[in-house]
Formats: sequence, C-alpha cells, structure tokens
Amino acid sequence: MQTIPDALVQLKAILAAGGSPTGQSAPSGVYVFPTDYGTIDGSLTLPVVICSEFVGQENQIVRKAAGLARHDWQAEILYLVSRGENAYPNQGAADAEALHTGIVAWLRDTLFPEMTLNGTAERTGEGGAAGSVLFRYVVDHYQWNRTIYWGVRAALPVMQISRVTMAAG
Repeated sequence: MQTIPDALVQLKAILAAGGSPTGQSAPSGVYVFPTDYGTIDGSLTLPVVICSEFVGQENQIVRKAAGLARHDWQAEILYLVSRGENAYPNQGAADAEALHTGIVAWLRDTLFPEMTLNGTAERTGEGGAAGSVLFRYVVDHYQWNRTIYWGVRAALPVMQISRVTMAAG
C-alpha cells in the first residue's frame, strides 16, 4: 500500500541526494514535517528544505476497477534561502528572487527522473503524458517558528494506488 508518509520519506531522500542548485550551497538539511518536527532547527540554518503534505489543498480518492483506489494529493516543498520581513521589497525577497531560477531548475532536474518517488507513488506530476505539469511553484515569504523566511514553495502532485477490500454482494 502506498502511503503519504512513505512518499514524503522518499521525497526527502531524493532531495537530500540531489546536490545543490547551480552556483549555490547545498541545503543544510532536508526535513519532513511533521515527522522531523522535533529535529528541525528552530532558527533554520539556511538554505533548508522542508517537505510535507500540502495542507489546505483539496485532495481526492478516486474509485477504480478491481478493488483499487487512486489517491491524488500534493506534496509541498519549501526551499528557504533567506530571512526577511513580511513586506516587499526587502533583502530577503531580493535574495529569493535572485536565486529562484537555480532552485527551480534543481527541483526539475532532481524530481524528473524520480517520478515514482522510489516506488512509493504511481507517479508525480499532473499526468504521465508529454507536456503535463511536473510541479507548480511560487517565490514568496513563509513563516516558520514565528520567523519570516523567503524562498520557493513548490506543489508536487502525487498519485498513489491502493488495494481496497470490497464488500461482497
């Protein structure tokens, strides 16, 4: 059975093994929230990556034939590069905007060859066909432990398949 926690552990492993964006430092850590919550440095040594299920987003379970169910959900990847203010413009925003193209290319190059998250997902992205979206991203500010950080937030669609016991009759 493919589960969200298993997929997030594999996403963490893939990103941790992915090196670093061109011309940038490798992340000081790659974490899964909530699993790693107790070990995430409260002040966050930057850059840092935090993966989680993207909360506040609509997910779906789709009934398939032969006792199979498809679970469509999104993983959230936060790649935080600088501290800043909840105001624009500021130095944190400038840092994030200057670095984001390298971060997005790194995410693309790291995630594209691992579209099953090491077998814990049927696939990632919005579809398996050429021209389909792998992930969506935004450069913005994010609050972690009452501190404002700037960076890239990526939403990675994940599709998992599970066998479901069917009732007789």
